[in-house]
Amino acid sequence: MQRGGGIIEKEENCNWLKKHRNVFFLDTSWEEINRRLVDDELRPIWNNQNRDKKQLLARRLPVYREVANFIIKTDGKAIEAIAEEIVSKLDA
Repeated sequence: MQRGGGIIEKEENCNWLKKHRNVFFLDTSWEEINRRLVDDELRPIWNNQNRDKKQLLARRLPVYREVANFIIKTDGKAIEAIAEEIVSKLDA
C-alpha cells in the first residue's frame, strides 16, 4: 500500500502503521528528490511554490524513520534495484 508523505502527520496513522504493516521508508536526499520531481506536475505540494518543501521534509524525516520497519537508501538507484531490495527484506 502506498501512501502520501503526509500520512505521518497524524499520530493515529503512525500508530496504525506500526501495528499493522511493514513500513518501508525510501530514504532519498533532498538533492535527489529535487532532481526527480523538477518536472512532476502531479504532486500538489511540489507544485505549490509558496510551500517550503525542504523544511517540510526536514520536519517529517524523524517520523518517517521512527515509523519504518525498513529503511532503504534510494539515491542513484534504479527503480528495479529498489524493488529488489524491498522484496529481499520481505523474504528475510
